[in-house]
Amino acid sequence: MKHYELLKLVPGTDPVEVQEKLRKYFRELDGTKDWLNHPLVHRSCRQEDDYDLMIVVEIDAEERMGELVDDPLVLEFQGKIAQYLKKRKTFDHY
Repeated sequence: MKHYELLKLVPGTDPVEVQEKLRKYFRELDGTKDWLNHPLVHRSCRQEDDYDLMIVVEIDAEERMGELVDDPLVLEFQGKIAQYLKKRKTFDHY
């Protein structure tokens, strides 16, 4: 399953800076979870797009989503980037 997160940043936030923070975080998270694979953070290329960043990560089983959402590292990082987020949208593809 692929898990997607779309992030709209607060105006004035540097998307490259947040993208690099996310990449570093996902490298760390990927090293602790053998069922989490190929995390990618994409940045929008057009000013008029609704979202600034898109995270894509492969998860071995749908049942792991709960474990991912409740992971202390995930919760800690969400707190660190909350100030940069205006809105967020998630969906999964099976």
